[in-house]
Amino acid sequence: MENKKAGLYLIEDFAPGVVKDGDNVVAVSPEAAYALDSRGVGYAILEDSCGAKEMIAGEEAYFHEQLEWFGRFDALLKKRIPYCAQEGLKLATAHYFRVKFFVDTLLMYSRVFSAVLDKNGAKDVLYVRKKDESAQFSLYAPFAAQKAVLCPLASRVAGKKGIRFSVLDIPQEVPEEAPALFGKEGFKQLLKALYLRAALRSIRYAKWAGFSREKAKDGAMNILSLHAGCMPQDRLIKDVIRAGGRAFLKEGRSILLVNDLLEKEVVDAGSLAQGYEAIRIRRTLEDVFEDFMKDHALAGWISEKCGVDVSGIIRPYFEDLFLNVFFENLADLPVLKEFFDRERIDFVVTRSSSEKEGVSSLLAAAASKKRVCTQHACGAYECKHDHVMDMALFDHYFAMHSEAEEQAKAAA
Repeated sequence: MENKKAGLYLIEDFAPGVVKDGDNVVAVSPEAAYALDSRGVGYAILEDSCGAKEMIAGEEAYFHEQLEWFGRFDALLKKRIPYCAQEGLKLATAHYFRVKFFVDTLLMYSRVFSAVLDKNGAKDVLYVRKKDESAQFSLYAPFAAQKAVLCPLASRVAGKKGIRFSVLDIPQEVPEEAPALFGKEGFKQLLKALYLRAALRSIRYAKWAGFSREKAKDGAMNILSLHAGCMPQDRLIKDVIRAGGRAFLKEGRSILLVNDLLEKEVVDAGSLAQGYEAIRIRRTLEDVFEDFMKDHALAGWISEKCGVDVSGIIRPYFEDLFLNVFFENLADLPVLKEFFDRERIDFVVTRSSSEKEGVSSLLAAAASKKRVCTQHACGAYECKHDHVMDMALFDHYFAMHSEAEEQAKAAA
């Protein structure tokens, strides 16, 4: 591959022949650093120019300012969408973790790229990457997919400094696709079609204990679990069934009755949330999205914090948030509320609130104060955002141990 000589090479993905030892090279990713190191090519890493202290400078003020930004975001949605105001929904805050992760990534990398360019003093930069034509522009895509923002962000930072910036897109290796039957989704559908998962869960949850019971024990509960396959949720589902209660499981936008041997589907929100009302919701969200992008205090605030105009970078991600994620929430909420009343659901139980599919259920159950979280993990350090990310959507919170309980109480 022809070597395009540049003053600085930013290597996100390695390609043979582009750089050699002695060139001014900065590895943008761990994979690039490994490839360069294994070939004996000298390089620096991003942190050599911008350490952790510089990267998170002003974090205390920023944290509180960002909470105010979420407040403005929620206020826009309430102002423009009557249902949000009627139900008191904080729809943006409900997706706090993913939105914050995305916005913070842009802010920190804008600082990093600025420091790298200042330290190197190069007049021209070549950015090397594998362009993923199938990139998912979604805040809920796997975190690795969001590295698609790095190159355009570096380009904007360089442009503001008057540095020439060019991109070398190297060929992307296309893996051979497995037959649909054996792909991830195909395999899941096969298991579902053969009722194998239902059979396995019959064993795990001892469903026969519920079949043989003529009537429920006093105090038997009906629950909706947003997860299965983890110890707290599995134990609870098993105990509910044994006591003669009913356990429902949310999978995507469907709800299954776990007690049933074949786990029949009792709700398909995706099919119910159709027709004129769905069209009206989507059109409203399209208008509100454009308002968000034009508002200096909302989309403009992100650019202000990054020091460069990132509106073009964030647009597809927030468009997905409005037209897909928010749309599903607003379309599903009435369906889920009706389900809670019809099936007399006592508690909605989950291990976190950071999954897209669970937010609608937690919002729908807000008025009844029956949302329960069994802590899925704990850390050795305090996170300021725990009271939003781990507490805001729950009414009851079970910590993993006494230290985690004290930490949760401090964050509440």
